[in-house]
Amino acid sequence: MISKKLVLILSLGVAGSLMPAYGAACSNGATLASLEALSGTGCDIGGLNFSNFLWTPTGANPHSTPTDTQVTITTLLNANGTGFLLNFSAPFTAGGGGFADGELKYTVKTVSGLNTINSLYAQIDGSVTGTGSYDDVLDNYCLGLASLSCSPSALDAHLGPGGVCGPGTTDGAGGCKNSVSVAAQNIIAIRKDIRADATAGAPGASAAVTGVINQFGPAVPEPGTYVLSFIGLGLMFFGSKKFSRS
Repeated sequence: MISKKLVLILSLGVAGSLMPAYGAACSNGATLASLEALSGTGCDIGGLNFSNFLWTPTGANPHSTPTDTQVTITTLLNANGTGFLLNFSAPFTAGGGGFADGELKYTVKTVSGLNTINSLYAQIDGSVTGTGSYDDVLDNYCLGLASLSCSPSALDAHLGPGGVCGPGTTDGAGGCKNSVSVAAQNIIAIRKDIRADATAGAPGASAAVTGVINQFGPAVPEPGTYVLSFIGLGLMFFGSKKFSRS
């Protein structure tokens, strides 16, 4: 006979083993410079491996794009999928007709090797003033490849003055988001172009990017969902044993 105590311990143990490991290998606060140094080995977030990072800053005076030592990541696992938020410790801003622009290349693949990546999610947060000014993140991606040796598809999220989005829709916090579903893959090559553009001659024109997100589906349940599910199994077992004796 299996004891109630053993069932509860097993339920909690399985729940703990299935909870996603936040920032398992890709550490929160890691700079793009440190990720570039990992080369093809990369690091893991949940069940995905991110590798081959390359950050190329461009831009025009009077503002320039942060360097790879001034951009850090925060790992994300949630309803939008698995991925990261780019944080800028140096301003990603433009004004007076200038622009800030940066390009990030990397590869994402499943740790298991199974074809489970079925969506891409992009989000840009920031502020924009002046007619024609904008913040934009454009993701070019190649399915089933480790490099962009193809005619890539595109996913675009665009923020204009007054919080107007297009392409994309509002994220509810002053930014814009967009997503696309794809046939299940085990590897995708990504090239992100991030731009803040202040229109020359527009009164008070300015553009600032405060954060950029990239995630890959399927959605990741909250950790509590796993815990509650397996505790529930244990409680159901207790209940069934009690019922059978009554």
